[in-house]
Amino acid sequence: MIDLENQLAQYADHLEEHHYTPSEAHPAGSPRRRRILTLAAATVVVAGLGALAISLSGRGSVSRIEANDIITTTTNDPSPTEPEGPEDMLKTFEVLGAKVNVVTALDELPEQASVVRLSTTISDSGDGPAVCMGPSPAIAGPRRCGGFIVDGLSMDGWTQTQGDSTWGPRIVEVTWPPVDNHVSLISDTELVIPSFEDYVPPASQVEMEEFFKTIPPECADITNPTSGPALANWGRTYPDRAGLVYVVDGGPFGVMGLVGDLELVRGEFNAIGTEPCLIKVDYSFDQLEKAHAQVGELLGEDSPVVIVATGVFNRVEVTVTVADIETVRKLVEVVDDPGTLLITSVADIVE
Repeated sequence: MIDLENQLAQYADHLEEHHYTPSEAHPAGSPRRRRILTLAAATVVVAGLGALAISLSGRGSVSRIEANDIITTTTNDPSPTEPEGPEDMLKTFEVLGAKVNVVTALDELPEQASVVRLSTTISDSGDGPAVCMGPSPAIAGPRRCGGFIVDGLSMDGWTQTQGDSTWGPRIVEVTWPPVDNHVSLISDTELVIPSFEDYVPPASQVEMEEFFKTIPPECADITNPTSGPALANWGRTYPDRAGLVYVVDGGPFGVMGLVGDLELVRGEFNAIGTEPCLIKVDYSFDQLEKAHAQVGELLGEDSPVVIVATGVFNRVEVTVTVADIETVRKLVEVVDDPGTLLITSVADIVE
């Protein structure tokens, strides 16, 4: 069973990796306010079971894809890095059955990205300015980063130093992919971290909060709802049939995602005097757990995966450094059903 307040807080962190916080207009030539890039595993709400979050980065392999394997839709959320071009938006591509979220002005994902943009902490502990990639990369601090080195980036004028580490927040546009763990700087601009008072939740976060506060329409007539804990217990007993389990606005109204025959399960709970709120989902916890483990097999020094978690979308949510086609294919090829994957790119794809 989940703690709704904690789940929403963690989900807000999860969204920060690819949603910009709108702010006041900026005079021409002034520093632009940028959204902090925070990588945080989404809270698991599948029968109350736990998530796996692993921090790694790397590259994929090159092969071809047919144009008719890609479907593109565009959200109303602007780029997290507020690029100069108004066409840069968070877009959802469907590639070989997997959904892919990436900020880009492009109408199609490239086979391999050649220029990307990141908003993150840059840290130099003696080997050169490195892009911080693990969880919470935009949280400044004197720490070593395991990301790639940005050749040509000056650390003067926007960083601080403690001991042998120099660090600071920056937006960098760089060549891609890395060569021997190095990329070349194309441009860099100030990353202004908004204060708490300036924070404005993105529309998608507000929508998700409302989702967890609202009884699903198909359950609007229920007067004696089955509790969240009762549904979670059932889900743990039948993980091959149960998916998402959560409570509405802190309880006691429980909701459970289900694959298969909803009426059969509804009858089981009706027999003990309660009315379960059941919603149809595409995948059970067992299916998601298997896909999660299959993606986990990619983890290693050359893995494209930054974070993998089973989350609120009833999908295995995989965060990668750059979600170009070659990276997506590498993920799709290791799972039984690509539809279980929701892939999000940390970097904006410029070219």
